[in-house]
Amino acid sequence: MQLYNEWLHQVVLLRDALLPFTNWQDVPLLVTPSGLRHTEPARDAFLTELLVRQIRHSSIVDFARHVVTGTSGQAGYGFEAGGGAALPAVLGRPPLTAPGTC
Repeated sequence: MQLYNEWLHQVVLLRDALLPFTNWQDVPLLVTPSGLRHTEPARDAFLTELLVRQIRHSSIVDFARHVVTGTSGQAGYGFEAGGGAALPAVLGRPPLTAPGTC
């Protein structure tokens, strides 16, 4: 039973780790020997802000950076990891179909 509970918890962490990404199938996640448990503090902060108030772009970027690199960093519009840059998906959309920032 304990093994099943751990597996289920890892699946939930994986689901939440992929929330900030539109191209979730291409995201290189940092997986440690304990799985995705290293994302728990950042996940808690991210989900709390998501559920309690309107989420800030900087919170989404910080959580995505933590999931991919395992560290937090400077607040910014995106971040660099693994020789590439992670930028918001709205950059590739026409202005009329991009989500608003109300």
